[in-house]
Amino acid sequence: MTLDCKRVEFITNADERIKTKILSRSKIILSASHFEPFGISIVEGMSLGCIRIVYQGDLSGPWVDICDKGRYGLGFRNTAELAERIELVLSDHVLSNKMALKMKDRSKAFSLENFKSRFMKNVEKVLKS
Repeated sequence: MTLDCKRVEFITNADERIKTKILSRSKIILSASHFEPFGISIVEGMSLGCIRIVYQGDLSGPWVDICDKGRYGLGFRNTAELAERIELVLSDHVLSNKMALKMKDRSKAFSLENFKSRFMKNVEKVLKS
């Protein structure tokens, strides 16, 4: 289903092709959820160079686990801070290009290969104890 609101388009249940097309043309991926265990959509956006801006809270998985509390992304606590972060990314092209490269690099930490490797190391550790 697509709802067109002039400058905003809502696409629900987007397939992988549409999602990749949208994310590859985007500068920012936003997560405003105050409680989210992980946030795989944030990692998907990062892998295509989107700069993540996420809610900055202790129960926000994207902030704690993915952004490492600001080391790999921007956080916000209210709408004024969100607007400032968006303005920063959209107005400073040098900074946003550096951040986009950092986002792509950070997303590799969440690849399937890295997950398998870490998982097997933990299994080996348990089996040895």
